[in-house]
Amino acid sequence: MPVENIHTHPVSIPTGRWAGRIGQMSLTNTQAALLGMKPLICAANNIPEEEFDRLLVQAYLEFEEYKSSLQFTMRFPHFCGGVKA
Repeated sequence: MPVENIHTHPVSIPTGRWAGRIGQMSLTNTQAALLGMKPLICAANNIPEEEFDRLLVQAYLEFEEYKSSLQFTMRFPHFCGGVKA
């Protein structure tokens, strides 16, 4: 059943120690996810694991320097609506 006029809600999650408790939790989760995907990412991009590790360290430093956030688009009923076609 198709829907029209779909609305989504973008959510920005601050990531890094600069953002307090929420930012640290987001950083911890991001680090765990990236480390878990390390073999897949390295194989898909043909980079050695040492290079991946070096890039991650740089990324984590940039999270702090640029006060980075992760962007998500919520697609749950509370955040997404539409009209049946």
